[in-house]
Amino acid sequence: MLSAGRDGAIVLYDADANSKNHIQLHSDWANDLLLYSEATVVSCSSDLSVKWWNYDSGEHGLVGHHADYVKALAKSGNHIVSGGLDKVINVWDVEKCAALQSFANDYGEKGSIYSMASSKSGLIMFGDNVGNVQLFDVRSSQVVSAYQGHKDTVKSIVMGDHKCLSGSSDGTVRLWDLRNKVEPLKLYQNFDGAVWALYSSQEDDFEKNFYTGTSTGTIYHTQQDITKEFGKERRGILSIAQFNGELWSSSMNDSSIKNWNNETKSKKGDAGLIKSRVLNNRRHVVTLSTDDSVVLWDILKCCRVRDFGSDKAFEDVIDELQTSEILPTWCSVTIRAGKLFVVVREASFTNTEVYGNNLDEYGLNLDRDTRYNLGKILIKSIFTGLVEYEIQKDQRVRDARIRELKGSSKLSLLTKFSSHENSPVNTPIEEMKGYFSDTVASRRPSTADSTTAPATAPEQESKDAKDAKDATSSFRRLKLFSRKSSRVSTTLNEEGESENELPTGGSLATLNSLAEQSESAAQVSDSGSKDSSRKSSHTDMDSLASLLAEIKIYYASVTSASSLSVSQITPPTSDEVPVLPLPDDLLIILNECIQNSSAEIDIYSEERSHLHFPTLEPLLAKWIGNFLLRNKTIIKDFPKVGFVVRLHPGSEENLPGVTNGETRLNAYSMLRVRRVLSYITDRLETKTAEITSGQDPEMWLEAMCHGNVLDNNMTLATLRSVIWKQSGDVVITYRRKEKNLDN
Repeated sequence: MLSAGRDGAIVLYDADANSKNHIQLHSDWANDLLLYSEATVVSCSSDLSVKWWNYDSGEHGLVGHHADYVKALAKSGNHIVSGGLDKVINVWDVEKCAALQSFANDYGEKGSIYSMASSKSGLIMFGDNVGNVQLFDVRSSQVVSAYQGHKDTVKSIVMGDHKCLSGSSDGTVRLWDLRNKVEPLKLYQNFDGAVWALYSSQEDDFEKNFYTGTSTGTIYHTQQDITKEFGKERRGILSIAQFNGELWSSSMNDSSIKNWNNETKSKKGDAGLIKSRVLNNRRHVVTLSTDDSVVLWDILKCCRVRDFGSDKAFEDVIDELQTSEILPTWCSVTIRAGKLFVVVREASFTNTEVYGNNLDEYGLNLDRDTRYNLGKILIKSIFTGLVEYEIQKDQRVRDARIRELKGSSKLSLLTKFSSHENSPVNTPIEEMKGYFSDTVASRRPSTADSTTAPATAPEQESKDAKDAKDATSSFRRLKLFSRKSSRVSTTLNEEGESENELPTGGSLATLNSLAEQSESAAQVSDSGSKDSSRKSSHTDMDSLASLLAEIKIYYASVTSASSLSVSQITPPTSDEVPVLPLPDDLLIILNECIQNSSAEIDIYSEERSHLHFPTLEPLLAKWIGNFLLRNKTIIKDFPKVGFVVRLHPGSEENLPGVTNGETRLNAYSMLRVRRVLSYITDRLETKTAEITSGQDPEMWLEAMCHGNVLDNNMTLATLRSVIWKQSGDVVITYRRKEKNLDN
């Protein structure tokens, strides 16, 4: 027995209905599945994909994708047929992972496909949200018959060679004779809600014995045209099936699979997350699950922090843990497939900086007054292994190029000393001049040679060959596809001007050659992945692989071995971007929105400890590569806050005013009050005893706003939003702390 859940997982059960194997195949609801061959399962999902899994070998991969949720599957001969909310039926060659043909079931705003079934002859019956039940011939890719009568979405179909049962949200079940296109043979309508599920073990005599599941949670048994209530769940029935002669069902009530013949055999599923809220510190998230338990998560360390159980309400926990700080958003946090998903994008991942003392809980020994970027910390922590891998590979490439340059120099010298006997004899000085002249000439790249990659040392050839072999093997195993991005990534310098990513020395001919070579590599990847659902006619210049190629072009253009002692890979330092330990089983998913899809398509997914770096190179976005290997990101103009500083009323006798009186200032919104205090002490008209003795301003001075003494760690952004709460410049006043008034 096989089951697919809203957690995106597929589970295999043995003959005794015990869990035998499972896989996290999808990143969203798994909507349908079927057995394709002896040990290969095909499933479809709201993550827009159709995927396969061999539960004996453990291999799995992508068959293809739709532009919207994929809701139903059927098998026709050696082909798989899928239908989805994009109103499209696709016929797939599973072995080649290729779409053979497509059919559009477009009725304007309607036409979404919700159900499918197949006959032994390979014909396909599908139901849509128009209420149509249609017979589809895979061979001709055409609808050969349409059966009309339902008034709402057709949610379930059971098909034989001559008859078909269809269940609809209109609360009826209709029995059709496939040779009669006008009226149904029978109409069943004594149900207490929309019909969501149908099951029958009969080949064609469905009226003798079938089961119906409704949206209210009732299962009906129809036998010899007599319909009776069979059982009741608290919420809608999603699926009904038989296994070893026993009836099983799943429902909206929970994640369990119920055995109606023997309750002890029922399978209780785990609770899933249904709600989340990001706290103001942008690091902690509170979640609520289907069993009412509340959990606090740290999305920077990607782990649970505290489990409140079901004793505390979701909102009460948020009120208890919420802070007053105001920080921009650097990621989006959503619940998908009952799990917590943290989505990081180029446009926002550098938005949020916090001071070192706010990260004391991580034990990193950071400078308290230095700002650290949360998005950078997470990305570097995820891909720290990739950075180490690229540094080692870069060293090998430079070593090979150095050997090539030294070999070229020796060859030039040898050629000079092996000249003909009748050549004029040069003086030692002339000989030396000639040597240097020839050597320089031999190292000067010509137009023809500029496209030639540096020679690879024999010992490295085997290593690179192994990497290439591993990458190809991984593509076959994962059935991935090359990236074709619509993004335009620009790295800016401090003045906001676009920087040329190509080092000097890379000619146009070199770039064209690189493009041709990269395109070939992408085509090999496509072929290896057995995926023709997405072909790239142009080189993807927005990937980590393209960045690495640019670096190699530079190395190939360098004519001095000493210049190669310095790597072009300059990752961010640990002082600037510290690394946090993350769980090995953290699921990393790369996705992007392509073509006309309604959501992002997963192009790679793997647990963090099993990331395959050669496979990642052509898939990982270039903006991530620029950050990880070049420490380059888009420079942004962070918001500023206007404020004025005044002496607090009544403090004139014990404190001087600021030089030039009240001055309007503009500062980065993340500037803290303690920096404002330092600014004040630097600009007082006369020095106080505390200043003369070198006391820290925080020890004797305090800032106020609207009568509130300000926390020295408060930022201007928080001050404006939480205390000032009005337009115009924030007014900050200063005075001595009360305990210092007598000094």
